[in-house]
Amino acid sequence: EIVSADLLTEKVKEQKYKTRKNGFSLICSLESLRIHYNKDKSELVDLLDTNADEFTLFDLVIFDEAHYLRNAATSSFKMAQKVRGCTQAMVLLSATPIQTSSKNLYTLLQLVAPEHFDDEETFHQFLNRNSSILGLVAELQKPVCNRDTIFNACAEVIHVKMVHPVLIEEIRSLFNHTDTPPIQQKTSLAYRLEQQ
Repeated sequence: EIVSADLLTEKVKEQKYKTRKNGFSLICSLESLRIHYNKDKSELVDLLDTNADEFTLFDLVIFDEAHYLRNAATSSFKMAQKVRGCTQAMVLLSATPIQTSSKNLYTLLQLVAPEHFDDEETFHQFLNRNSSILGLVAELQKPVCNRDTIFNACAEVIHVKMVHPVLIEEIRSLFNHTDTPPIQQKTSLAYRLEQQ
């Protein structure tokens, strides 16, 4: 059922005070929610604030076109943040989560899992650690690899401690005697590396 933010408010209030709760599925536009956020007095905002960090109003909230939430200074993001505090689980859907920079992704991840993404510097360190793994995967996928480049990439990956050392040793062994090991072996190792 598609509802306005006003009808959503009524449904949530009705469910909150029932002793026997019935599940419900409703669709409400982000625009409708944002308008409530910007009101001087909003029953929906009051309801969300009253139940903040209880995770009891909703079992699951799904935001489609979540890239509209990528800016933490917007009313849309702030309203989504209020909703997040009242739901057990949140899913963000977007074909384009990164519009201008990795900051967009950080903002969305901070909304979904604030307990894991509360520090932007740590987020960038995490991205950098992954970049060494992705660099090694890219090297393994080249038709002809440079042994020194592979060994250097392996050393970087070991340094970030995100890949099992046995896998790195397998990659090094493969390239000990040749720059052109069988493509199937390289592809298999690249795949296993991506799965780590």
